[in-house]
Amino acid sequence: MLRRLPLSFLFLMLILLPNGAFGQALPEKVVIACSAGSAPFHFVDASGTSQGMFVDLWKLWSQKTGVSVVFRSAAWAETLKMVQRGEADIHAGLFYNKDRDAFLDYASPLSESDTHFFTHHSIASPGSLQDLLPFKIGVIDGDFAVAYIKEALPGVALEVFADNRELFDAVEKGAVRVFVKDTPIALFHLKKRGLLNQFTYPAGSPLYSNTFYAAVGEGNAFLHGLIASGMGKISFEERKAIIRRWMGGGASTGTDTLVIGMPDGALPFSGHNFRGEATGMLAEIWRLWAEKTGRKIEFRLGSWKRILEAVKTGEVDIHSGLLKSPERETFLDFSQPFYRVGSDIFYHRRLGTLSGVDDLAGQRIGAIAGTVQAQFVRDNLPGMQLFTFENTEAMIHAAVNHFIDMFLDETPTSLTMLESLGEKGTFAQLRDVLPPSRLHAGVGEGDTLLKIVDAGFNAISARELLEIESRWIVDPEARQLKVSVPRLRLTAAEEAWLQKHPTLRLGVDPAWHPFEYIDRRGEYSGMASDYVRLLEERLGVSMKVLPGHSWAQVVQGAKSKEIDILPCLTETPDRKEFLTFSDPYLSFPLVIVERREAVLVGGMSDLEGKPVALVQGDAIEQYVRDKHPKVPIVLTESPLHGLQSVATGKVEAYIGNLAVVTYLIQKHNMTTLTVAAPAYQWSDDLRFGVRSDWPELVDILNKGLATITAEEQEEIRKKWFDFSYEYGINPAELKKWLLIGGGLL
Repeated sequence: MLRRLPLSFLFLMLILLPNGAFGQALPEKVVIACSAGSAPFHFVDASGTSQGMFVDLWKLWSQKTGVSVVFRSAAWAETLKMVQRGEADIHAGLFYNKDRDAFLDYASPLSESDTHFFTHHSIASPGSLQDLLPFKIGVIDGDFAVAYIKEALPGVALEVFADNRELFDAVEKGAVRVFVKDTPIALFHLKKRGLLNQFTYPAGSPLYSNTFYAAVGEGNAFLHGLIASGMGKISFEERKAIIRRWMGGGASTGTDTLVIGMPDGALPFSGHNFRGEATGMLAEIWRLWAEKTGRKIEFRLGSWKRILEAVKTGEVDIHSGLLKSPERETFLDFSQPFYRVGSDIFYHRRLGTLSGVDDLAGQRIGAIAGTVQAQFVRDNLPGMQLFTFENTEAMIHAAVNHFIDMFLDETPTSLTMLESLGEKGTFAQLRDVLPPSRLHAGVGEGDTLLKIVDAGFNAISARELLEIESRWIVDPEARQLKVSVPRLRLTAAEEAWLQKHPTLRLGVDPAWHPFEYIDRRGEYSGMASDYVRLLEERLGVSMKVLPGHSWAQVVQGAKSKEIDILPCLTETPDRKEFLTFSDPYLSFPLVIVERREAVLVGGMSDLEGKPVALVQGDAIEQYVRDKHPKVPIVLTESPLHGLQSVATGKVEAYIGNLAVVTYLIQKHNMTTLTVAAPAYQWSDDLRFGVRSDWPELVDILNKGLATITAEEQEEIRKKWFDFSYEYGINPAELKKWLLIGGGLL
C-alpha cells in the first residue's frame, strides 16, 4: 500500500537508528530488484553492471544509512515477482497501481516521469488514444501501461514483450509501429538505435504523468521507515546532481553544465527535430546566450507541466521562456524580458464571422491549463465556458470535433500547429484580445543564477535577436521585433518595480510650446508628449497628467511628492534638491532675440547695460546673473511676454530656447523680431525629472530613452519644430546653432 508514516514515527526511527528500532537491528545489506533495461532509471550496461539514476540514488542511500546494497537485475515483470517472493527486499523504483498494491508497500518518491504513445511516421498523427484502436500496441509485461491502456481503450490489441530489449528489437525490425513507454526510456532506446527520426509522439500531451516510488514487501514497516530515513538524509543538491546526470546528457554530463528546460511540441518557440534534438527560436537564443557567456548548456524537453515542475525540483536550472503570473512568482524569479508573445482567439469558421468579444458570450473556449491565457478568460470573459487542455494540439482537435468552439493561445504556436495539422483554413482569428505579453527566463526563487542569465541577455544585440526571430516567424507582420528599435533591457528588479508602480503621475508645463502644453481639448501635447507615449509603450506603464496645474503648482507638487515625474525640464542645482534627473533627450540652444532695427548683437557681451527679459524661474536666469552680472535682468511670466516686451521696446532683448522662440514668432506673426545670435555656448538640455526617492525609475527611464531611435527622434522634431520659414532667421545659421546646442540627442 502507499504508506504515509507519521512524522513522530520517523523521528523515533532516527533516534533509534543505527542501533535498531523496536529491538530490530539494522541489516548489513539489502537486495534491490532492478530492471535490466529501463534506462536511464535502472538498467544493466554492457559489462553486466547495474547503472542508472535510481541505482546512483540507492548507492548514495547506502552511504547515508551504512547499509550495503546488492543490485539484482531482471526483466521488468520478474523484478516485481522477486519482491513478492521475498527474493529482493526493495524494488528500485516503480509506479503505483492497485494490482501491485496487493503485495507491495510504497515508500519514498524518487522521480516524476511522463508516458507517451509513440507512432511510426507511416501512421497519420493520431488525435487521441481512440485513433490507435486499429493498431496492435507494444507494451512491456507487468508495466503500469498495460492496465492503463486496457481500461482507457477497451478492445485494444496489445503485443506484450518480456522487456525493453525485446520491444525495441521488434520496433527496429518494423514489427511494431505503435508502442507505449515511459518517455525517457523510449527516447533513450530510440536514440541508441538511431530510430528517433522514424517515430513521433505528442510531446506536449503525455498519456499520463506519474511518480516512481521505492517499494518493499507488504507489511515491512521497519524497512519502509529505513528507506524514508536514508532518503531524507540525501540533500537537495545531491539529488539534483544525480537526476541531472542521467536525465540530461547522460553519465558524461559535467556539473558545470546548465540545464535549460524547454516545453516540447511548442514550435516555433521550442520542440524537437527528427533527430530528437532541441530546436526552435528559444533553442537558438539560448545557444547564442551560451556563446556570449562561455557557459555549457544542454536542453531538457518535456511537457509544459513537467518542465515547470523540473524547475521547482532543481532538475533543470533555467526555464527557457515563460510569461509571468502571480502563481509562478511564488516559486520562480524572472529574468529581464527578451521577447514578446501575442495571443489571439482562434474560432472555428462554422461560427461565421465574429467581430469582437461581445460576440463570445455563452461560447465554449479552450486554453492551456495553468497559463496566463486561461486566467485571462476567467478574469475578463466570465460569460464564456472555459475548458483547459494540456497543449495546443489537444485544443485544436477538441475544436475540430465540436467539443469547444474556439481557443485562446499564443499566436505563433497556434499558427504553426494549425498548419502542421492541415487545419489552418478551418479557423479564423480574433486579434488583439490579449495584448502581447513579455517572455522571461525563469530560475528557482532566490537563485543567484539570475544575474548570469541577465548578463548573457545583455550581451545579445537586438540585431542578433531579430535575425533569429526572422528564421522562425515567417510572416513579417507576426514578428514582435523591429529592425530600428533597440531592445529594452530591464533587470528583474526593475520589472518588479514597474509592476508595483503601473501608473505614474506627470506634472507638465501647460503652455511651453512646442515642448509641452495642454491643447484646446485638454490633452497633453508637444515634443515631450511623444517621448512620453513611446516610453509608456515600451515600459508597459501609464503616465497620467495631473490636470489644472500651473507650472508653479507643478514644481510644488514635485517637492511634496504628489507628482512623480516632470517630463521636460532643465537640470539646476535648486531642482536637484528634490528631483533626480534622467539623461538629456532633447537639446536646443538658447538664443538672443532683438528687434530688426536694433544694432546687431553678436553675443552676451553686447548686452551689458541693456535690459534683457528672462522668464522667472528658468534655468538661464541664474546663469546670466553669475556669468554676466552687468546685464540688467527683467523677469517676465512667460516666453511670449518676454518676446512681447522686446517687440514693444520695454527691453532690449529676450533670451530663450530656440525652439520656443521660433514657434512663438511664427504663431504670433512677430515679424519685427529676429534671432540675432546664440546666447554664449549655453543650451537647454531637457530631461525627465523624477521624485528624489525613486532613483530606480531614473535608471528605467534612461533605458527606455536609449531605445528611441534617431529616426523616431527626427520624426518627432519634424512634427513639432519647423524652421523652414524666415523671420530674420537664416536657415543655415539656425542649423549651425542646432549643432552647437546638440540638436536632438
